[in-house]
Amino acid sequence: MDPQKLAFLPLLVELNDGKKVVITEADLEDFPGLYLRNANGKYGLSAVHAGYPKVREQGGHNNLQWMVKEREDYVAKTDGKRAFPWRIVTISENDKELANNDLVYLLASPNRIGDVSWIKPGKVAWDWWNWWNLYGVDFAAGINNETYKYFIDFASQYGIEYVILDEGWAVNKQADLFQVIPEINLPELVKYGAERNVGLVLWAGYAAMDKDMEHVCQHYSEMGIKGFNKRLQGRLYGR
Repeated sequence: MDPQKLAFLPLLVELNDGKKVVITEADLEDFPGLYLRNANGKYGLSAVHAGYPKVREQGGHNNLQWMVKEREDYVAKTDGKRAFPWRIVTISENDKELANNDLVYLLASPNRIGDVSWIKPGKVAWDWWNWWNLYGVDFAAGINNETYKYFIDFASQYGIEYVILDEGWAVNKQADLFQVIPEINLPELVKYGAERNVGLVLWAGYAAMDKDMEHVCQHYSEMGIKGFNKRLQGRLYGR
């Protein structure tokens, strides 16, 4: 590992005998995620925590992030008596044991929100993976309703439960999730998807979401949007 770079968890290490070691964490709440770095330029790993932000300003990619300009000399703020995150080292005899290991789940805090039947897991078709470069269609592909209707049709045909609208549906560099570009009509897309059993998920930068999270979530929930895919810097902020 490059000693000048940080790795965030989970980190998988392959041992000389073919076994694997996964280093990760569980029950991470109001506490920054752990980073690892090469400790001595050879084989060791050391832990690194980001200091708690003291001064921050909006910036970064398309003005969608909080950039930390100055840090405190501590890593987290917390209230009252609490348990701190678990650090987990999992050693596997073979790779399939990594897939069915449930230590993170077992070490997490119990459910506090009660009935979770409203949460509907499923597969998602995500434009980020293939961009908007459709071809062989009778419309101009891009960030527009015609393109997303095409994605919704694809998802419906193949039993994919959700489609994500990645960055671009909201006005660029404004970090305001209520400013939707004129080429996108979200209520129309929600209705089109519902008729085909496909829900919509919106991508959102953290700074934009953080401005008024409750209002944003309520507004789009009432519209019929199923969720948000957030670009987070939460590992820096303990969110």
